[in-house]
Amino acid sequence: MSSQQQQQREEELLSVQSIYCDAYNTFEALDETHFRFRSVPIVLSITLPLSYPDPTQLLEVTVDSDGLGVSPLQIFQLRMRLESIVQSKPDEPVLFDLTEETREFTEALREDVRVCLEEEDEEQEEEQVWEHYNMAEDSTNRVTDHAIVRGHMGQSRIEGIMSRLPPTTKLLHAELVLRTDLRQQFLQMQRKIQQVAAHGTHDRRARDAAYDRFGKEEIVFHGTLRQNVGSIVRSGFVVPGGKTATGEVVDVRCGSTWGQGIYTSPDPEYSLSYADHTEGGVKGHRRLLPGQKLIVCAILMGRRRLMNNTRRLNPSVEEGYDSHVSPNKLEYVVFNSAQVLPLYVLHLGNRSASSDQSGSLNFRLGKPAQVEGNLTEYARKHLPTGFGAARGHRFVVEAVAPVDDDEELWGDYQHDEEGEFQEERKSTNWWWT
Repeated sequence: MSSQQQQQREEELLSVQSIYCDAYNTFEALDETHFRFRSVPIVLSITLPLSYPDPTQLLEVTVDSDGLGVSPLQIFQLRMRLESIVQSKPDEPVLFDLTEETREFTEALREDVRVCLEEEDEEQEEEQVWEHYNMAEDSTNRVTDHAIVRGHMGQSRIEGIMSRLPPTTKLLHAELVLRTDLRQQFLQMQRKIQQVAAHGTHDRRARDAAYDRFGKEEIVFHGTLRQNVGSIVRSGFVVPGGKTATGEVVDVRCGSTWGQGIYTSPDPEYSLSYADHTEGGVKGHRRLLPGQKLIVCAILMGRRRLMNNTRRLNPSVEEGYDSHVSPNKLEYVVFNSAQVLPLYVLHLGNRSASSDQSGSLNFRLGKPAQVEGNLTEYARKHLPTGFGAARGHRFVVEAVAPVDDDEELWGDYQHDEEGEFQEERKSTNWWWT
């Protein structure tokens, strides 16, 4: 390393250390090559080679979150911004630029939290709905004995349920939500279904067989908007047209193809597709877990009717049956709320590499190799969707915009795309590892 490079390195380190020394922003040296910049709620772990800013050496930056208030997409956005800075200054010191960009980014995050707190008084209705995090007034009505829950779960286990979800899904928390009042209604409905199914049967064996067959419990799943989960946990499911405990009329949310009832599925992944994804963060004085919510339920199907296209318009249960089943057997429909019993709420996050909140970015301080060529090939591969392959000159990429101008990277629908972008860019020498 030349004396000029060494001087640049020392001057930049001293400057950064003197600038960031307040309650929200601190820069500290761990040793000669490792440094930490903390800008609440983001932490940058930085490795500066002794030869920095030599463009032939790697500058390593790891982006971490200090808490639940930062979403995977926000981490991804910051990574892209830092990467853009490094690529725009291949032969210059960039430490200050990286820390300052991070500081501005976290200031915006903290402002969002402040606005969220100010809006707390305007969101009392939603606060009342989402009370199952703090239901002290209902504590005597909650089942805390896991043996009782296992009796309803049968052979099903949480780990088995998770194995049926996409590998990118991780379990943040399995919340036991079984209530004694709802369980009592469920057991009464079970006896009623058994009695109706066995009515007129005088043979004891046949009657016992009917009890076992039609009173059998199954494990199903229900995905819905996060704002609905609290009401379901507290008051149980409500058939569309009925009212919740707060007096709100429940409308049909996703259609009623197989009847106007309560829809669940034996497939957790299918049900998860109906659950919205929230970024989490601060809500009042508590933190909301990010991700999706999936309700695990026990269900009494009783005498089930397998539907087809000729029976799809009947809004109520067909006479002589207790439930409907869609032709693909992925949708179970019941028409009495006592037939479905909430057991757990699964709080689910995303474990994909691109949304991991503790990722390392290895930057090479040099000119990016084949960046435009890689993006051009990516465009030729994916953009002509519906028009056939981009053979010859049938599809032409006229220009590739700089990273800062590519607004697609900052949209609301990038969760599904991050993995695809990552695989494409791992082939270059300027993406993180």
